[in-house]
Amino acid sequence: MNSVLVFRLSMELVAADIISEYIPLKPVLDNRNELIQDQIQTYISLVSDNLSTLQKIGTQKGYTTAQTDQLIEFAFLLVKSDIASNFIGHSPVLCDRMTMIVESVIKYMNILNIPMSTSFDELPEKSISIIMEKPKVMGRKNVKRFPRKGRK
Repeated sequence: MNSVLVFRLSMELVAADIISEYIPLKPVLDNRNELIQDQIQTYISLVSDNLSTLQKIGTQKGYTTAQTDQLIEFAFLLVKSDIASNFIGHSPVLCDRMTMIVESVIKYMNILNIPMSTSFDELPEKSISIIMEKPKVMGRKNVKRFPRKGRK
């Protein structure tokens, strides 16, 4: 499960890099596919190296393993938005970009509180039945025209 989670989170970050054009659409010197592959490997190692720390945060908050994984995914979703909106810039001045990403994930994990009583997988899906009626064909109505004033 952890390798699937690591890969999914890495892909979310790479997608944010593409949206923010950290990985350019038409690189001048490099091959775009190679840049994407390099970034995937970079994020896989980043997430793998920090996953145990992130899981400890969830455990300290009293969450189950499944809830902790969901908390981590939600935090990464918010970080993805930060990257896509360039809140986490392409080359931050005062710190390393990867450090900034990890710190943002931890920050969001501390902010987020998921419900303890129910797992998101156990929430019932509501279904609504919709009855479609045959549309009525609107024809020309017999409208009586009233003569204008002055006409007979």
